[in-house]
Amino acid sequence: MCDKGYIDYKKFDSYTSKEIYFVSRLKNNAKFKEAIDLPITQCNKAQPLLPAGLTIIYDKKVRLSKESINFTKHFYRVVKIIDSTGKELTFVTHLMCYSSEEIAWLYKKRWDIVKML
Repeated sequence: MCDKGYIDYKKFDSYTSKEIYFVSRLKNNAKFKEAIDLPITQCNKAQPLLPAGLTIIYDKKVRLSKESINFTKHFYRVVKIIDSTGKELTFVTHLMCYSSEEIAWLYKKRWDIVKML
């Protein structure tokens, strides 16, 4: 897990090539290319992972850049949510096999995961 203050898209490509998994916050100025809308998915509607009041806005498959050039070599997944306080948060990962809800949950639980290591 890494936070948006340490974002380096070349490092994301390196992590992906080495099969190192990550979920991070994405900066507001990130540029997307070749955005493909993905369905917003939950892992279990009867027992949601996320607290009430949190809304998933979108889930997209994109290539990233800080400007309109130098896009990432790999595709990444961007999940945007609005938390219960109304704050917008955008997450980036290369984990494509999890639900939208699980991606947001993984980021939310990042400190618990680090403590377990």
